[in-house]
Amino acid sequence: EALQMPTPTPSQGQPTLFFDITVKGETLGHVSFNLFADKVPKTAE
Repeated sequence: EALQMPTPTPSQGQPTLFFDITVKGETLGHVSFNLFADKVPKTAE
C-alpha cells in the first residue's frame, strides 16, 4: 500500500516542479518539489 503524503503548498516566488512516475503504463505516483531560486538560481531558471 502506498504511503499517502499531504500535497505541498507552493512557496511564494519559488518555482514548483513535478513529475509523474509510470511503469509499464501504470501510474505509480506524483512527485513535486520547490526550487529555491535564491539558493540555486541557475538550477531554478
